[in-house]
Amino acid sequence: MVKLDKPMRWALEAPSTLLPVAPMVFGAAVLPYLAFLFCIAYTFLFARERLSEWTMPDCPHLQTSLPPLSYIVGVWEPQRLIMLLALYVHIPARFIVTYTYFPVFTYYPQTIGMMVAAALETLGFVTVIVLHVNIGFEFHAMCFGLWIFAFIACGILQVELHRLHSLGKKHKRLRTTLIAKWLVLIATIATLVSMSYTYPYATTRCSVTMYTIFVATEYIIVFFNSLFYSITLYEFAAEFKYYRITAVRYGEVAEEQASDRSEGVSTSVSS
Repeated sequence: MVKLDKPMRWALEAPSTLLPVAPMVFGAAVLPYLAFLFCIAYTFLFARERLSEWTMPDCPHLQTSLPPLSYIVGVWEPQRLIMLLALYVHIPARFIVTYTYFPVFTYYPQTIGMMVAAALETLGFVTVIVLHVNIGFEFHAMCFGLWIFAFIACGILQVELHRLHSLGKKHKRLRTTLIAKWLVLIATIATLVSMSYTYPYATTRCSVTMYTIFVATEYIIVFFNSLFYSITLYEFAAEFKYYRITAVRYGEVAEEQASDRSEGVSTSVSS
């Protein structure tokens, strides 16, 4: 972009707009889970013929009435289309919320790790939906693993940053949410361990019971992911009401960065 030698005269010195935080938080944390629930409800209410014909992928002679989410939102229509529409809203909202949430923390190596884990989690989540299981089970499983392990890493780094900043000691509300996030992470890890046992057992021994447990834990782990980020973004939304997007002229960026270094890290969020 070419910098103008002489700045133009605009009606406002620094044009800006406000974006409400609540809808962004809804799109980033709650909307994907609601889309999952809608797709599940649609399948059980309006696609019962699929359920009556559904068999275990590795044991086609055995029927089960609880199909995995990988097929409900990744293969079957119109559920897949509904999930993709939710993603179109979720990804921009998640980017905005994530980009403005990280600067809340003073720089630590854990901050960079959390940013990388959040980016990998988003990549894994999108690929699980877009590149469905029919493309290749091994690749789909790898994408699912990327999503869930990146989520756990991002969550652990986030609560560690809370500890480094002593947020739980300074604010009673954050102490409560920190405990809640630890409980969600522990439950997620326990659920993941269960999945790593039930799926191989179900496929090698053709156990309908174990396969049903595996599918149920798949549903639960999606809920834990949504719950964790709902708690995280509640912390943010309870403090801030709007995002402020402001046009910044050439030369002003260096001045603002120098001011941030002298006064401490601040966010681009207006309360």
